[in-house]
Amino acid sequence: MGSPFYGKYAYPYDRYSAFEMLEENARRQAAQKEMEALEAQRLKEQQSKEKSAGSAKTQSTAKKKSGSSALDKALSSSLSQIGRSVSRELVRGMFDTLKK
Repeated sequence: MGSPFYGKYAYPYDRYSAFEMLEENARRQAAQKEMEALEAQRLKEQQSKEKSAGSAKTQSTAKKKSGSSALDKALSSSLSQIGRSVSRELVRGMFDTLKK
């Protein structure tokens, strides 16, 4: 208590390093960019689908429904897979920092 360093070193601090903070931020930004790219791709596909639907009005409604549902299934499957991988990496990053 009489030491001049007691006030500075009396309490333990979280040892979350700057490298870990930067790594987590980079991981989040990469995930955000990936999600934005997927969203842009989805919008582009939707716009092209709307254009093709406007020019191909002679197709039966059953064909349109089955085609759009397959596309929706593929898109939702890929988005959920990407969401799972992003979540897994974030959780791994958080638990990895807790180990250190």
